[in-house]
Amino acid sequence: LWLILGTVVANSTDEKKAKEEDELLLVQVVIRHADRASTSGKITEIAEQVFFRGHQHLSDQGIDNAHKQGTHFRKRYVESGFVDGRMLPSQVYFQSSAVPRVLMSAKSFASGLFDKTSKRDAVLPPILTQMNLMADKMLVPDTQCPDGWDDMYEKYGFEDDGKSPSREIQVIKTMARVKIPEECKNVPLRELDALISENSNDHTRPHLSEEYRKCGDRGAKWLMYKYVGMLAGAGEDFNEERAVRTVGVLMDTMLKNLEKAAECGKDCGDLERFRVYYTHDTNVLAIAHLFDAVQLFRDHTPAFSSAFVLELRRDGKGHYVNVVMKNGQEADFEHVEKCKNRACSLESVLNEKRRYATPTFIGCSSDEKEMEEGEMEGEEIDYTLATCLGLTSIAVLTWLRR
Repeated sequence: LWLILGTVVANSTDEKKAKEEDELLLVQVVIRHADRASTSGKITEIAEQVFFRGHQHLSDQGIDNAHKQGTHFRKRYVESGFVDGRMLPSQVYFQSSAVPRVLMSAKSFASGLFDKTSKRDAVLPPILTQMNLMADKMLVPDTQCPDGWDDMYEKYGFEDDGKSPSREIQVIKTMARVKIPEECKNVPLRELDALISENSNDHTRPHLSEEYRKCGDRGAKWLMYKYVGMLAGAGEDFNEERAVRTVGVLMDTMLKNLEKAAECGKDCGDLERFRVYYTHDTNVLAIAHLFDAVQLFRDHTPAFSSAFVLELRRDGKGHYVNVVMKNGQEADFEHVEKCKNRACSLESVLNEKRRYATPTFIGCSSDEKEMEEGEMEGEEIDYTLATCLGLTSIAVLTWLRR
């Protein structure tokens, strides 16, 4: 009995000591841009007025929501003392896709994160970006390569005709086999992107019919989850090859950052302790899947401003990793079950996730295709479902409506 009691007391003492010594060393955030207008089309009469910046660009509500998300991260990481609210460049690193809505979201998020000057001006970190979108293989999703699709042909019961020039067309052809949710039966699929944007906005949502709101709340989010998941190789249609092509370079960067921070602690010189990677839903979904966090999306497409967070911590027992999700600015921070209570040691994370990391982008097996006529180098790739639907034949559209 005394031996048992002694063991319990010793274990309790060790746990208490480890907790007291616990220290946060590094935070890495992969976050989606905020609320935007659809890439094409509109549903409500006031959509043009609300989304006055034009298709694909942030709404005022999106700017406000990105700022709100920043204030939530402020409470967790600035007010706790981990990051200085005055914004010290030695502590903070921001990198963004060069797509305007993503850069604008990064700026608004940062303005909610840090203090203002005595004259109430925003103090913002430099936001690094790769201006040539075609060359940004870390934060701009690659949707052109049709590699890694054999399993999808088998799963959905059709064969490759050898004529699909890009993965987005492959997705459309595959989506033709997906059963449409009952609440979206009477909603044209070409309107899904606009529906999700307008249903998410406080000004346009009241102008949608009850039928459209029901679809927007449930079925539309599931359909977009399927679509984005197919592109990313994540979710219900996980494919390692496609997922690695989407976020392999980002994964490699984040794992190397973990290793470096473990070696030198919070003050690593050229490794800032709070690092933010602003990107798109495809990237967020893929990285979440590879870190066993995808279930927290609950079969819905990642919300605007959804964030995936890796925390590196150290206590008396060594280094470990917390995996945290925040699905939109209204959601709470949720810990991924697999890594709760110090369950994921740094060593185990590195060993398990290195298979998904690629120091350089893995190109497509087919020869690089010439850019389509009218597509300029550095132009944003439009990979939304609504736009892709416009590229398909009437026969496929008819099939999609069944």
